[in-house]
Amino acid sequence: MPRKETIASTQAELEKHEAECAIRYQYVLEKIEGISKRIFRIEAMMMISTVSLIGFLAMVVNRMLA
Repeated sequence: MPRKETIASTQAELEKHEAECAIRYQYVLEKIEGISKRIFRIEAMMMISTVSLIGFLAMVVNRMLA
């Protein structure tokens, strides 16, 4: 009988572990999604800043040549 009890307890522990891992996995996915949105906003700000800087430099060079 001890063998069956060991198998049953091991199975119960495994199921509990899998449930906990599923919760952690969902939490990690939510965090990654939030970080992804933040990175997208940072990229957009960098692109806008780059375009603005290039435009400003083009204007300065144009005025210097005129």
